Amino acid sequence: MDLPRRLCVTNACVTNVDISLGRPTSNAQIYIVDQYRKLVPISVTGELCIAGDCVGAGYLNRPELTAQKFIDNPFGTGKLYKTGDLAYWREDGNISYVGRNDFQVKIRGLRIELGEIENAISMVEGVSQAVVVVRKDETGRQLICAFYTGKELEAKEIRNEIGKTLPKYMLPHIVTHLDEMPLTASGKTNRKALPEVDLSSIVTQAEYVRPTGKIEKNLAKLMEEVLEYSPVGLLDDFFDLGGDSLKAIEFVSKAHSERIYFELQAVFDNPTVQTLTEHIQKKDKEEVVWRTGDFESYNEILNQNVIGSAPVPKETRIGNVLLTGATGFLGAHILNELLNEECGNVYCLVRGENESESCNRLNSVLRHYFGNKYDGCPKLKVVCGDIEEQFALDAQIDMVIHSAASVKHYGSYKYFYGINVVGTKNMLTFAKEKNARFLYISTISVSGNTFADSFDVYVSEEEKHFYESSLFIGQDLRNVYARSKFEAERAVLDAMKEGLRANICRMGNLTNRASDGVFSQIINQMLLSNA
Repeated sequence: MDLPRRLCVTNACVTNVDISLGRPTSNAQIYIVDQYRKLVPISVTGELCIAGDCVGAGYLNRPELTAQKFIDNPFGTGKLYKTGDLAYWREDGNISYVGRNDFQVKIRGLRIELGEIENAISMVEGVSQAVVVVRKDETGRQLICAFYTGKELEAKEIRNEIGKTLPKYMLPHIVTHLDEMPLTASGKTNRKALPEVDLSSIVTQAEYVRPTGKIEKNLAKLMEEVLEYSPVGLLDDFFDLGGDSLKAIEFVSKAHSERIYFELQAVFDNPTVQTLTEHIQKKDKEEVVWRTGDFESYNEILNQNVIGSAPVPKETRIGNVLLTGATGFLGAHILNELLNEECGNVYCLVRGENESESCNRLNSVLRHYFGNKYDGCPKLKVVCGDIEEQFALDAQIDMVIHSAASVKHYGSYKYFYGINVVGTKNMLTFAKEKNARFLYISTISVSGNTFADSFDVYVSEEEKHFYESSLFIGQDLRNVYARSKFEAERAVLDAMKEGLRANICRMGNLTNRASDGVFSQIINQMLLSNA
């Protein structure tokens, strides 16, 4: 790190979990900025800059470097020192060190922080130190090469571990174990002295197989255009080559313009030219599972679920409530309404290793949206648990409000099924055991975006309209999120047929809070912000 004299952060414990610089001391102001010198939010990496009494006049006899590093402070008076260090603010006010911006590289148009990869590898159990560099093979292709000391591990083991926190395009192509790191005379890592490696031993690179069929050739050509990478072989993984959600959307759009039709989810499930081609060729022959079933048997229940169709209930006290999804945007605001109503206790099921962690998660969310309004609230009870697993709660529960869900719109259906379907079934079981009312928070996304290719369920135009009392009218539910919520609704309806007192509430698009513009904390995880 290139900090000026009188290091201006407090001492902090450095563990294999995080590299913390601590907090600013009283004689310094710390700013973390992006490439445009704009302040970045909490948890976003930027360049660490320092102002205050601790900042010197510049570098001795190096006027050009001084002019580059010591600039007028755009946030106050005096000079601002650009350290060249990459860091981010943590929510607790400490600063975490990521690496040096000297080690920022661009590969296939994607900006990569080598220091971030080094930190991730250093956190792997058994690794003592890690250094990451970029090498070019004989074709000019840039490859990420990682070197590490400590216990010798399988390269795939390291890639799998850091792949839990890093995107695929940042995973090193080659991982090499060293007995010790080469050092300079001053004791720093000598990157220039790192050994040569066999660039043919790439972990991720599949043997190049030339596409042959018409669809294969067209898909490979489109991948090359989108990823700015050539050549793309039959077995190359779209995401290993630098693809992401946005590039996948562009890829699908280009394919449709070439009259090659497949849904966005297919790219995630079939990321190679070979598997995607197989998917395209067989998709018309596959049975659409969600289209099977006796949907007419739900008609009476669905008609009763429409607002205005059922008699207005007498005003009664809600009683004790079990709420799921309270750490989400919608769930937190449902909790806010409940705590302001004349109900009993509100029990919130929150994931965590223990009760303390669950409480901290919920408190952090509530403070984000409502300040300290609910600190120490006697009606608020936290239950450590997971909707994907069975849990126990001895308290009397009069109503279950199930708003927990994964609201990402793309990914593995197995992932969505576990949270959105299995989780709902577990909550239904709990409600039956407690003889509690059940309110399921669903989404208008169950109406689908289009109709299925082979439309033979309903025939008249009137029957193609989706109402509150509708469930399946032939809509296309290949989107994994919509399909999982649809299957969850069926589970609720089946429970209602067995006598469970329940209602389904389909939410529309969620936008920012009208009063002050505040929106979900996890918007960066959501491709679309539907309920």
